[in-house]
Amino acid sequence: MLRKTLIVAGIIALASAASLSIIDEIEEQMREMESKLNEHIQLQIKASNLMSQKMINESIADIQHNMQKMNETILSIDQRTYNDTAFLTVNGLPVFYNGEKFIDSIFLKKLDQNTTETAWSILKNSFETSLLNLKITEKNLKNSLLNFL
Repeated sequence: MLRKTLIVAGIIALASAASLSIIDEIEEQMREMESKLNEHIQLQIKASNLMSQKMINESIADIQHNMQKMNETILSIDQRTYNDTAFLTVNGLPVFYNGEKFIDSIFLKKLDQNTTETAWSILKNSFETSLLNLKITEKNLKNSLLNFL
């Protein structure tokens, strides 16, 4: 009986040792998989950051181009060489600019000189406001690039 008990105890000891060995091997495989997963995640984050930086830089370039166009438009308004059409409101009056002169949209007549000067001022102000908004957007985008440093 003692012999049977010792044999059973030996078998249990061998099974426990084998079981511990298998558990150790599984744990090691899990650590390796976790490490590879973390490496993959880091690569994905790096790729995502690079794509974000590229898109932000492209947006900044587009904004700078639009700012240059706005400055050219403002200069053309100052020089009275602006030749695009525009709709605006001057002193509550709907006004149309046909590329040559401002026209009262209701009565279809040319505006007087004072109202025309006011219209030029309003038109210029609208482009200056847009330019200011572009500058703010450019600054914000440049600041967002600092998040990647």
